[in-house]
Amino acid sequence: MKVQIHKPHIQKHEKQDQQSARIARDPFEHVPEDYKKMARGLEQQFAEYMLKQMHTSIGRGKEDSAMDYYQDLNQKEQARMMAEVNNGLGLQKMILDEIYPERFRNKEAMQAYNQHKEKSQIKRNNIEMMGPPSELKPEIKKTEQAPIKLGREASHE
Repeated sequence: MKVQIHKPHIQKHEKQDQQSARIARDPFEHVPEDYKKMARGLEQQFAEYMLKQMHTSIGRGKEDSAMDYYQDLNQKEQARMMAEVNNGLGLQKMILDEIYPERFRNKEAMQAYNQHKEKSQIKRNNIEMMGPPSELKPEIKKTEQAPIKLGREASHE
């Protein structure tokens, strides 16, 4: 018995694959990078705090400062990896849902955000310092002072 593959069945599966690919797109595609970094940082801080609490709960004796330093570095790296791999622990999604709701996650909102950010950068970089007019500047006169003696010369006089 041979299995026959018909072209309509293949096309049907291709359409289903394309539809599932549209559904499975990145939910944070139109979220500004600043918001993503902030959410990732908050999740990393939470994971680091959680790891520290877990390590204190095992009740080890007092360790030396070098070991504490190494353990802190290790916990920070573990927390960073927990926050970055597979979109983190899920806190990033919750944070982004609160600060940047899904109704704003579209192409138009992203373009408006980028335009606003560019305008604020331009304004921020074009600040001019204003000072007093040139006719109001005070004149500084140089006066002569006696030289100041330092060290042994000052104490032996």
